[in-house]
Amino acid sequence: MELSIHVSELKPGIMALRASGPIYNDSARAWEQQVQRELNAKPSALLINLSKVTYITSWGMGVLIACSGSQDQARGTRIVLVGAQGETRESLRLMGLFELYADAPDEEAALKLLERGA
Repeated sequence: MELSIHVSELKPGIMALRASGPIYNDSARAWEQQVQRELNAKPSALLINLSKVTYITSWGMGVLIACSGSQDQARGTRIVLVGAQGETRESLRLMGLFELYADAPDEEAALKLLERGA
């Protein structure tokens, strides 16, 4: 299975980036480029849906870590990690990503988090 990434606008200014498959080193460059493309568009929020990601390498997680210290966060884009489970969730937890970003079980819950300002 290859990495597949789809993007859609859920509400004005709120984008959902949905990844499926493994994020290995050979696909991490495409992952990085797509995440940066979405952040460069300066949405008010970016939901990164990982519910169908079966594995993520340290490079793939590094892309997410880099977003926390980049100018993208300073521009006001709120990032919410959505639906991570199993080994992917555990890897993100060990790397401290749930301390950097809000976490939601699904996109509906993520939208509610954003509405509450959490």
